[in-house]
Amino acid sequence: MPPSQSALPERYRDDRLHAMAIDPQRIFIYWDEGAAVSAIVARHLAAGWEQAPRGLRVRLAEGDVRLLPCEAASGSVYVGGLQAGAPCRVEYGVEWQGRFLPLYETRVQLPGVRSKRPASVELSERISSYTLYTRS
Repeated sequence: MPPSQSALPERYRDDRLHAMAIDPQRIFIYWDEGAAVSAIVARHLAAGWEQAPRGLRVRLAEGDVRLLPCEAASGSVYVGGLQAGAPCRVEYGVEWQGRFLPLYETRVQLPGVRSKRPASVELSERISSYTLYTRS
């Protein structure tokens, strides 16, 4: 088979965000911003949102929040220095009008001693991937 036919595509554009615990204090995150969410978000935000900076927000139940810039709409990163046993929410989104607007979210439980604090409450102004798909 010629190399051009056997090579894998550079990206799949299939609307994904995955987070996986590697050890008690580190997670691996993979994201790929796809065409479906791009089309849905374009209906809700003003023109030019495509050029907005992308980022990852990592939230622990204890209030530790980290905002990491993304160089591209597809990629992966390791995040370390997290608290063992903590539930962790990872969000991928855009910086829009001075705020972080999540487009995808996922959760992962770090192994280790379980946290006794409740998970964070969902903010009412947040556009989750569920609401993006259910709005008309």
